Amino acid sequence: MKPAEVIDLERMRGVFKTWLGALAADPDAAVAAALVYEDLPGEARSAWLDAIEEDARGLDVPAVALYAPLLAVEQDEPRRVRMMEAIRAGGIPAPSAAAMKAWHGSKNGERAALLVAPVYLAFVEVVGARYVEDEGFCDFVYVPLAHALDPLPDLGIALEPASVDDVIEELALAVLAHERTGQPCPAAARALVRYLSPVIGPAA
Repeated sequence: MKPAEVIDLERMRGVFKTWLGALAADPDAAVAAALVYEDLPGEARSAWLDAIEEDARGLDVPAVALYAPLLAVEQDEPRRVRMMEAIRAGGIPAPSAAAMKAWHGSKNGERAALLVAPVYLAFVEVVGARYVEDEGFCDFVYVPLAHALDPLPDLGIALEPASVDDVIEELALAVLAHERTGQPCPAAARALVRYLSPVIGPAA
């Protein structure tokens, strides 16, 4: 490789790293990333993910900022799994109750509760369940990365706005009730741990 080609490659990597850094705070950069990625063929998308893994090392950018715009337009399940694993490995801190929204409702002896927590820019995490008091879950929904403008999941019960603290407590009681039945909790219920731990305590 000629020296000029080496310099150009290093310059390109420097530009790419600068752009990756912008994803942490610039919504326009996130939208641009999603649009560019959406137009790429499969092999180029995989190469993009390889480049992120290589060039994001040492950058003070949360993994969710790097992958959320791409995940929003990706339909290929293996690549979606790859991105979600990278996001989970990077960690998503639990938001404060003030930053979250909650809904609940009841019908024919069943109750439903839903939490929506901001994750990054316009992306949110959605956790919810339909359950019977003292019996546990009938249905459970978990959307790790949704757009804030997406419609709420349908739990089969009309929902109305509620206190975040009240809904967290409701879901904590539903977890305990489900565990008392001896049935395994839905795998997605693990997403509740970040929100429920202050309520149900370390022993749970």
